Amino acid sequence: MKNHLRICKHFQAWTQKQNQTVINNQGQLQSGKVTEEIFKEASNEMLVLGELPLSFIQSAVWKHFCDKVNLYAPHFRRTATKDIVKMYVGMKASLKTWIAAINPRVSLTTDIWTAKATTASYMVITAHFVDSAWQLRKLIIGFKYITDRKGATIARILLECLGE
Repeated sequence: MKNHLRICKHFQAWTQKQNQTVINNQGQLQSGKVTEEIFKEASNEMLVLGELPLSFIQSAVWKHFCDKVNLYAPHFRRTATKDIVKMYVGMKASLKTWIAAINPRVSLTTDIWTAKATTASYMVITAHFVDSAWQLRKLIIGFKYITDRKGATIARILLECLGE
């Protein structure tokens, strides 16, 4: 048993779990700790995908979780806001080049709703198209604040979004 424990990768990873050691695809031990940049990016994606308020990143719950699982200290919500906007701008630029490259025929739909908390109205513009693999795709190309639900206002905002 002692001989096995000296060569067993799973036992070595288990005994070194303070260092977050894991076994990679080649069967070698490596550090499982992510970089601080990846931690920040994943935290920002969690905020966006989970539709969480930006204040969550500085909450006592998130700080406790990060301490408990030996992660980095959470960043501030202003940093998260800047990073999320930067991520949005980058994704928007890549979306523009991707759409220009495939040159699809697009069907546009709009949806307008009023937020219960603020009573502000928003319009989302969605592009529907069939890609080269014959898969129906839909992409949100705009999420805009709208002052009223009149046809002229909807047309103006839709044309502004398409201009972008």
